[in-house]
Order: sequence, then structure tokens, then C-alpha cells
Amino acid sequence: MGWLFSMIYKIKDHTSIGLIYRSQITLDLDGYAKYYNTQGTTISPLNIPTSILFRNGDGKVFLDLPDTFSVGIATQYFQHWILSLDLLWSGWSTYDKLKFKYEHKPGDPFGNPGIVEYPKDWKDVFAIRFGAEYLINNYLNLRFSYVYDADPVNDNTRGAELPTNDRHLFSLGLGYNKKNLGIDFAYTYLLMKDSKPGKDTSYLRGEYEGYAHIFAFDIKYKF
Repeated sequence: MGWLFSMIYKIKDHTSIGLIYRSQITLDLDGYAKYYNTQGTTISPLNIPTSILFRNGDGKVFLDLPDTFSVGIATQYFQHWILSLDLLWSGWSTYDKLKFKYEHKPGDPFGNPGIVEYPKDWKDVFAIRFGAEYLINNYLNLRFSYVYDADPVNDNTRGAELPTNDRHLFSLGLGYNKKNLGIDFAYTYLLMKDSKPGKDTSYLRGEYEGYAHIFAFDIKYKF
């Protein structure tokens, strides 16, 4: 459960400013822990079968998603153009640890239930988003956007499950609207700054790099 508050105010007929606040949400995720390649191997020096130490069973993950606050401005002051600029704050400092609850705690030879926690200690960050739409004619719109999404991850606790870093998103779009028909196409290129796993939380060594090509297509018809 969560809630949000939003408000928009027209500064001029062609320019508006908006505010949005979204509350923090706590998630309790149910799942199942399953292990592979555990038969026939042992853990020294006690020679305990790995299958005893790592037993399949139910599990839960507890995760707090942050509250966010954004302020944006949009204007049609320039002929044929719609311009917008947003600043988004995310309170990721609430994500101080990742907690798993197991029916059979990993590494426990007796298979007792237990909790495993991984420190995260993320930080609050800002994202900047700029968008522009050019009205080619009464039917065609050309769109551009850029997003800088700052990395909330603590360098010391960065894990291999999410080795993200600062990201840049560049987008192009084209829209067609005539009478009841609307067609939109968009392409986004996402570039992630190189990162390394934290020394305190990962046995993996190396460097992560990431990028993505994202395509979107939408068609709508009004009756």
C-alpha cells in the first residue's frame, strides 16, 4: 500500500509547473530457494554433504522501496515546440540492508529457519530529465529526451546481483495522430558507467559494464 500527492499550477497559459510526491512502499516477497549441483560434494574439514547445508525450501525477501519527490516545468512558449524539465529525488537511504528469511537457513546443518542480511547502505540521489517535442505538422510529432540517473549504490556494498552505476538515457520518438488513430514509436539507448563489486560484500572481482537498446511501439484508436 502507498499513496501519492500531485499538484499542477499554470504560471502562464503556455507554461505549467507540477509537483509529485510518492510514499515509501514496503514489499514482502514470497519465493522458493532452490539449489543445484549439491549432490555428491562435501564441505571440508567436517565432510558435511553440501546437500545438507543447502536445502530447498520456502523463503521471503523484505524490501523497502523509497519515497520520491519530483518537480517539473513544461512550456509551449516557442512555436511548434513543447519543452519539459524534471528534477526527481529518490530517498534510497531507506535501503540499508537486503534481508532474506529462509525455511532452511543456508549453511545450517540442522536445517533450522533463519535470516540472512546483506548490508546495502544506499544513498539519496537526484535524476534530471529533459524532454522536447517538435510539432512537424498537424499529424506528426518528433520527440527527443535525455535522462541522467545518478547511482544510489554504496561502492563498498555493491553486489553482483545489481552492479548498476550512473546511467545516461538518450531517446528518440515519433508520433502520428489523425482523427481517431494514434501511432507512436520510441527508441532509447541506455549507457551505464563501468563499476566494480564492493570489497566488503562480494567475492567476485572484475568490472561491470552495461548498455541497453529499448524499443517501444504503441497504437491506439478512439471510438
